[in-house]
Amino acid sequence: MAPDESPILHDFYISAIQSGCQKASYIVQFLRRDLTSEYDMIGPYFSVPSSMDSNILQEFFMLCLKAFTAFGFGVAIVLCDGASSNLTLLKILCGCPRETLPIDDQAETLKRTQRYMVAAIQDLAKEPNQESAALVASFLEACNIL
Repeated sequence: MAPDESPILHDFYISAIQSGCQKASYIVQFLRRDLTSEYDMIGPYFSVPSSMDSNILQEFFMLCLKAFTAFGFGVAIVLCDGASSNLTLLKILCGCPRETLPIDDQAETLKRTQRYMVAAIQDLAKEPNQESAALVASFLEACNIL
C-alpha cells in the first residue's frame, strides 16, 4: 500500500518505526457478526511478535470469548480459515485434538473442504451467576484441509 493510499495507516506505521516499537509478525483480529447481519463489531486484536501456534491462538480465543460474554454477547458459531493453528484450535474445541475431523459421508457432492462439517457443540465454562451458556458450534467453511 502506497503512503498516499492510506495516510492514517502510513502515519501509524512510520510513528511506530520511529518510536522503536517492536514489530509484530502476526495480528489476530476477532470480529463479532450478528446472525441477522444487521451489525458487525470488531473485537479485540492481539499482536504476536513470533510465530503463531495453537496455544497462543487458544489463549486469545478464550480471552475474546470471555470479553464478549462479559458484555452479554453469546457466541453461536465460530468460523475460521484452514490455517493449521486455526484447525488445531477447532479440533481442541470440538474435543478431538490430535485426531482427524470426522467426514460427512453423505456429502459426496460437496467440495472436499465442505465435507469437514463438525457438528460438535460445547458448553464453554462461564461464571455460575450468568443465566445462559455460551454454545460454540464449530465448523470449517471453505478451508484448505488436505
